Amino acid sequence: MVASPIEQVQIDPVVALQIAKCFNDERAQDEDRIGQLTGYIDRSSNVLEVTHSIPSPVETEDNFDEPERYALDYLKYIREKGCDHLQVGWYTSSLNSEIFTRSFLNNLVSFQMNLTESTVIVYDPLKTAQGHCSFRAFRISQDYIDMIKYDAENDYWPEPTLKELRDGKISTKDIFEEIPVALKTSFLANMLIYELEDRDSFNPRKSFLEPATSASLEKHLKLLDKVVDEVVNDSNRFNQFQKVTGKNQQQRQTWMAKRRQENEQRRANGQDELPLDEVNSVHKLPEAPSRIEPMLRSVQMKEYTDAVADFATKSLGKLFITDAFQKSS
Repeated sequence: MVASPIEQVQIDPVVALQIAKCFNDERAQDEDRIGQLTGYIDRSSNVLEVTHSIPSPVETEDNFDEPERYALDYLKYIREKGCDHLQVGWYTSSLNSEIFTRSFLNNLVSFQMNLTESTVIVYDPLKTAQGHCSFRAFRISQDYIDMIKYDAENDYWPEPTLKELRDGKISTKDIFEEIPVALKTSFLANMLIYELEDRDSFNPRKSFLEPATSASLEKHLKLLDKVVDEVVNDSNRFNQFQKVTGKNQQQRQTWMAKRRQENEQRRANGQDELPLDEVNSVHKLPEAPSRIEPMLRSVQMKEYTDAVADFATKSLGKLFITDAFQKSS
């Protein structure tokens, strides 16, 4: 796999707070709500630093062009103020690890085709509410970018065929790549955090052994069960396509053999030969099912399994600790 031009994403704490504020309780489930990110790229160390965020206004029928106009005005404003105005990607939110959708892939490809170093930051408000600051960065792998045929004028690219995926050796793990994320704070901010931790390092009223991930674990298991059924259906559809294709090939070969035999007889009788390309109209090739959607579902299934394993590991660890305390007492 071709190495990524970005090895780490550094987020300014102010940007992290702005993203968290953007996806409050009312907007957390709005999958179409995204925002722009600006910053600069340190090519010497392959680090992308995000310094500003541009939230998109809520789009309605009366102001359908307002989000784009607002983003342009904001970019002009920060450029005049001498701030970083290079668009380096976009951000969105994810509930219950639901990330890898078709719109997510299309938006990321569109951004990355215009700027190679573009990155998307995915914020999970549920994990953050549980005490785990969840900011993740993703990019499309360079192997997948090199395979697709992008039309810059129309911002369109045809879906890769099964042959192209095989020739490019693209599997489910070769579509996306995750980039490490770090929050970059100033030295004064680090001193303040250290001072606050030193003042109140332990809160006796907080239960550290409470398995608070049970609701999230149950939700992830339900989503995992659903996506497994979809993956099985995709596999059945592809197997059916393989059977129909094999039967079609046999019919085409039989028809071609009969047509060649008939042409030999017509040649012997001094008649014109019949065209062989009529086989395409007599026995049409079946339309191949989409391979991108099943691959995205497979990637999403792995995301669910990793989340379930993480939740289960934490809950079991707390269970073993409490069990040891009970036995010792």
